[in-house]
Amino acid sequence: MKSDYLNNDVIQRNPKLLSSQIDGETIMMNMHDGNYYGLNEIASRIWEVIEKPVEFNQLVETLLSEFDVEQETCTKDVSLFLKQLEQKKLIIVTNQNG
Repeated sequence: MKSDYLNNDVIQRNPKLLSSQIDGETIMMNMHDGNYYGLNEIASRIWEVIEKPVEFNQLVETLLSEFDVEQETCTKDVSLFLKQLEQKKLIIVTNQNG
């Protein structure tokens, strides 16, 4: 399955969010709409990695080195998760091609 993101798309957290780690999981609050979000261990790791801007391919490579997962599955799952975050305006994606 093709990723929704290009390898050099830069992913980063929306700086207007508050987040905190509790027992290995991340809890976030969107100050704009007052919604709370909870992330499991793997999603929390993604959130940790995108604390600073990172290219999509670097994010996938980081996860591949830390978790036992096939590259195609990782790319697809990360892409789907990021798309959810992007739709909720929890992340900012910058296309480096233009």
